[in-house]
Amino acid sequence: MIVILVGPPGAGKTTLIERLCREHGCRLLENFTTRPLRTGEASRTFFSEEQAVAGHKAGIYQFINLVYGHRYAVTKRAFKEALNSTECYLFDIHWSHLHKVSDEVHCIVFLNGLQKATLEKR
Repeated sequence: MIVILVGPPGAGKTTLIERLCREHGCRLLENFTTRPLRTGEASRTFFSEEQAVAGHKAGIYQFINLVYGHRYAVTKRAFKEALNSTECYLFDIHWSHLHKVSDEVHCIVFLNGLQKATLEKR
């Protein structure tokens, strides 16, 4: 089962994924990026632009997205394994690429990242 988290940068997607994995036994869907990893970031694996292009040409990736000049990808193997699993796999994706997976995943959660005080004013 795959659950996708969608939201703007800083909305807390990675924080929520890490907490759900730690406290509820969810698993992280293996994914890659050409973006330099943030300090302590364990939710992604870095790959070079050359590796991204070569893997895309070889058909290794379920999808490969370009977001703010960086590529993000999930392998077909990992995606298929997660879809067929009874375990909960988590992944975050930029909203503009959600159409690539929305028909296949089990649940999509949108995070807006607004502060509680802002939400209460609305």
